[in-house]
Amino acid sequence: LRLARGPSRRPRCVREGVPYGLAMEQLKTGIQQAEVAAEALKLTTKTGIELDRRRQGNRECLRALRKQDIALAERQPGDPKPPANSFQFRPGGVICRMTRGEALHSLEQDQQRIENDIMENELAKKKALKNLNDKGGVPDTVGQGLLNAFVNLKANNSGKKQNEEDIGSGDDA
Repeated sequence: LRLARGPSRRPRCVREGVPYGLAMEQLKTGIQQAEVAAEALKLTTKTGIELDRRRQGNRECLRALRKQDIALAERQPGDPKPPANSFQFRPGGVICRMTRGEALHSLEQDQQRIENDIMENELAKKKALKNLNDKGGVPDTVGQGLLNAFVNLKANNSGKKQNEEDIGSGDDA
């Protein structure tokens, strides 16, 4: 936006020949789009935290059950025997009693599902960050190269990072 003087000598705002009212509508629309993109990024971050919390809880349960199995295998006569059954909290506040083997299997399946959800959420978070940047919501102190490096990183099975071919729209500008 710049200040210009018209024939009436009254100042008016123009943006590359666009009338003031239309320029304000474009600015308002741009701000609203940036807010929506920021909310999407915030939501994916919150989802990631929740998934990480669940993953850590599953890890703790799996470790406790495996320690019981190790203790059972190394049990000496006279040592207390670990319980044959375990209890699990299921969605909806239901408590289920099952054998340790069933509990291990159930937790391992849940753990794999959570890992897949975390990977999907990370991709969604990167897309949301790229979308926010496209809307102009990322500060100028974050360079385009750094942003692209973050968005295009992908974790492989060994935990190293490598560039991902094409994350979303296929635009290579």
